[in-house]
Parts: sequence; C-alpha cells; structure tokens
Amino acid sequence: MKIVARVGDGPYRGGLFLSFGQSDHDIALFKAEPGASKGREIEHVGLELNSSSMEDLRRAYAHLKARNVRVHEILNHGVSVGIYFFDPDGHMLEVLHQVIRHDGGAAIAELSANHGMAEPSDLREPSGT
Repeated sequence: MKIVARVGDGPYRGGLFLSFGQSDHDIALFKAEPGASKGREIEHVGLELNSSSMEDLRRAYAHLKARNVRVHEILNHGVSVGIYFFDPDGHMLEVLHQVIRHDGGAAIAELSANHGMAEPSDLREPSGT
C-alpha cells in the first residue's frame, strides 16, 4: 500500500491514509486515544454508499434520524462526505458518499493535497456536490 496522506493537524493528527492505488484510501489508521479500553482500539468503520449524488447521503441521514440513531457528526473530507453514527453497542460507523470518484487518480491527489481534512458539514443544505 502507498501512503496517500498524513494528517498534520487537528484531532486526527498523525493519521495515515493508505491506498492500493485506485481509491483515495482503502484504510485510514489513527492512534487510539490514551487509555482506550480493550475492544475500543478501532475508532470507526467506514462504508461507502454505491451512489451518484449527495441526495443518497441525505436520504441515509434521514433514515438514521427517523430511527433515532445517535449521529456523532457529519464531516466533509474533500473527497467524500461522511455521517458518523453509533450502533446499539456503541461502535462508531461511517456511511459516506464519494464526492470525487476513484477513477483517474483525482481522489488520491485531492486527499494527498488536503492532508486528510475533516471539516464539519451540514447535510440539510445542498452543497453543490
């Protein structure tokens, strides 16, 4: 795997995004918080929607909210937008829409350039993506 980006600042500082060469990242690694209990070493698992528009992610958000799922945050990563939420056992999951498609290397280039950005986002507002 190739390191695509290293997070230089913010709460995920030191994180690494790794790719087999097609996707902007196939796995992202972050240190566990100090004192993390056994079974909490994984921060979250991300699942990419098979979607072509942000509207699909908005529908997923509405689905989660209608079922009173505890949503932690929504983040724009430049290459994708993800909804972070908790399963009934307290494990964090992410469902994401890939804004910049994997083909052609554009997503890899963007994630590398933005150093794994994670900016709060609001799905209630159309973002133009």
